[in-house]
Amino acid sequence: MTTAVVALCPRELVREDTRAIRDLYDRLGPVSAERVLARAVDELALSISTLATQVRRHDMRDLQWQSRRLQKQALGLGLISLAGVAGDLRRCDGDPTAFAAVCARLMRVAGGSLDELSCQVTAGA
Repeated sequence: MTTAVVALCPRELVREDTRAIRDLYDRLGPVSAERVLARAVDELALSISTLATQVRRHDMRDLQWQSRRLQKQALGLGLISLAGVAGDLRRCDGDPTAFAAVCARLMRVAGGSLDELSCQVTAGA
């Protein structure tokens, strides 16, 4: 008896609140807002990278703090989906199966969120 292996290609819907970015452009003007956003995107990408590295190394020491930090950064940029998944990660403590699933989802949502944010910054909100 042979069993077929099904390759899944999960996709995530990325929700965002563009008001956060628009408000930043309105308050600071285009030049200053782009600088602030570029720095915020770099910090967000670094947080995602740090979290991914910790997970790969099975280093769970500061994971609660790192995921909370990522959640706050995402909320500040209007990245609703990313903030939600970062919050979900904190609730998986002690359940390795749920933790693995949420980590995989976090990486998918993070990629989509960074893409969306880059499009907004390029378009000037």
